[in-house]
Amino acid sequence: MKGEQAVVIVGAGPAGLAVSACLTRLSISNLILERETCSVSLWRNRAYDRLCLHLGKIFCQLPHMPYPEPTPTFPSKAQFISYVDDYMARFGLQPSYGRWVRRAAYDATAGTWRLEVSNNQSGEAEEYTARFLVVATGENGEGFVPEIGGLDGFPGDVLHSSEYKSGGAYWGREVLVVGCGNSGMEIAFDLCEHGARTSVVVRNP
Repeated sequence: MKGEQAVVIVGAGPAGLAVSACLTRLSISNLILERETCSVSLWRNRAYDRLCLHLGKIFCQLPHMPYPEPTPTFPSKAQFISYVDDYMARFGLQPSYGRWVRRAAYDATAGTWRLEVSNNQSGEAEEYTARFLVVATGENGEGFVPEIGGLDGFPGDVLHSSEYKSGGAYWGREVLVVGCGNSGMEIAFDLCEHGARTSVVVRNP
């Protein structure tokens, strides 16, 4: 069993890092468990190249550290990742990577949380205890492709937005983008800029 922490935080995205930094400033012991091999993995591994923050930086800065000047109002993917790296260095944040939390249960008698964790690097099972548990895993961690009749026989490529990087490979090709959220519209624009014949389909008018 690993040593007991006051707080265990599950997830090393922006929210998890922010919680850890605030606790660290108050000298409250805490540990971040992250199943991936890096922090903000959605930004590092699953974001398209042209991605920028969709909200102004003033609404997206992490606690106790504003963006450095002259960061633009809508920082790029690379600028955001650099900002997060600087944030982690400033507050000495060191998540435990490759840790997949399989189960968390509260022991009312002891007043602690017990977490069963798989170490993806060693293959070993680990157990952690903490007085408080913060789940900061986000809502967009897994891409979802719904079941669509005939999709299995479709001869072209089928990608979720989390797998898309750039429209460079789609010049002159017909591409259908399903959805008109931030990712859908920005990817459609990127495809057009790269010479793809792009259509967008939405659920509602």
